[in-house]
Formats: sequence, C-alpha cells, structure tokens
Amino acid sequence: KVPDFGGMFLTDNEQVLQVYLLDPSPEKVRAATSAITQVFGQIIPQGGVKARQGRYGCLQLREWYTRMVGPVLSTPGVTATDINEATNRLVVGLENSEAEARVIDQIVRLNIPLDAVAVVVTGPIEPLGHTLQAVQSPRQGGYQISRPINNQLGSGLAIGTLGFNA
Repeated sequence: KVPDFGGMFLTDNEQVLQVYLLDPSPEKVRAATSAITQVFGQIIPQGGVKARQGRYGCLQLREWYTRMVGPVLSTPGVTATDINEATNRLVVGLENSEAEARVIDQIVRLNIPLDAVAVVVTGPIEPLGHTLQAVQSPRQGGYQISRPINNQLGSGLAIGTLGFNA
C-alpha cells in the first residue's frame, strides 16, 4: 500500500510506533499510518507514529531475503535468518565467527548489498530443557513458545508459536 514502507516496531515503553520510510515526509507518514490501520486495525499507540529514515523498503528486503534464505541457511554454522523490522535490515545469526566469511561470500554471490545485512554471532542453538509433552499433547498446536535471549542484538524473549502437526 505504501512502497516507501520499510518496517515498524514499538519503542521499549510501547507508546510510540516507529515506522521506517524511504521518504519520511508528513504525507508519507499519513499514508503509512492509514495503511497500517487498514491492514492491522487500530494498533497505533497513544504516542502515535514516529517516522524513521529507512534505507530499504519492505518489498526490497523481502526480495533479498527470499533470495538469501536457502543458500545462507544451508551454510554450516548459520543458526537463523530474519528481516529485522527494528533495524530495517536482514539479519543472519551464527553459532560462532568462523562461519562469517562463508556467509559474506554467499551474500556477495547473491548480489545483496552487504550494508543491508547484519551478520551477528548469536551462539549455538540450545534445546530447551523441557518439552511441551510435559504440559500438553504435542498433537495440538497454537502454543506460544518462548526462550530468553541475550546477544549483540539485545536481550529479551524469542517468541514463536507451535503450529499444527501435519
């Protein structure tokens, strides 16, 4: 709906919706605010919308991500990939720094600008110490799964949802 849109996120106090725009002019902010409300409903917090200067639009990030995800995730040492709405960039998580050169080579080969990608060491994937089986039958989906994180991107909770089983 707004090609200049590059992602959005809430501030720490969740009172302001930060919106990346390639053109953060007042008319683009109004257009983005209207589109957000049309798509997501009345989610604009009390503090309103604050425009941030974006470097990339969501459509461009998504195109690069689609091109990157298969080759990069199959690179030994890669633990995660993402479009990070809070930084207006792609992110690649690594077990350790040994995989960084291989990932950068892949990104260059895929013709994705290096400044559009943050490559960060997030550590190895660690299985949780418990399973959902202790709580509920694993056949039912829809459970929220969370684990604490603390890495170069910040700290908080990594949250996902257990989908249905096929």
